[in-house]
Order: sequence, then structure tokens, then C-alpha cells
Amino acid sequence: MTEPPSLKRTKRSKHLDVFQQEVIQWETDGLTIRAMYHKLKEKDYTGTYGALKCYVARVRRKKKAGQTLQPDSYYERKNVRKILW
Repeated sequence: MTEPPSLKRTKRSKHLDVFQQEVIQWETDGLTIRAMYHKLKEKDYTGTYGALKCYVARVRRKKKAGQTLQPDSYYERKNVRKILW
């Protein structure tokens, strides 16, 4: 080993990553989480309902805070604390 090991963790991909833009669009159109889940299941989504529910809650918090709805443009409070400390 010539260098010390990297302390950065790699971000794992999630089943919902492929469908993020569609979920954001459906949220702005006013679809319910259950309707989004059924549409995603038709498109071979293999993730869980709970994962979708958490993601939509995050999108709704962004929307309420006036942030942009694009992925990775908003930092949650717990992540800001990790960055600062």
C-alpha cells in the first residue's frame, strides 16, 4: 500500500434513481404516492413502497422550502451537520 486508504464512502445506487425525474413530475402533477407506486410497478420498479414514500416526502419538503426539485440540489439538516462537523 503506497497511500492511506480513502475514508470516503461510495454512494450506492438505489432502485428509485432511474425514476427520479418521473417521480418529481408526477409529484408536481399531484399524483398520490400509491398511484406513483402502481405506475412504477408497471415500469418494472423493484424497490419498496416505503422507499418511494420517503423520497416523495423529501421532494415535498424541497417544494415547501422553495428549493429546486432536481435531485442532489438540497441538503437535509442531518447532512448539513455531517458536512460541517
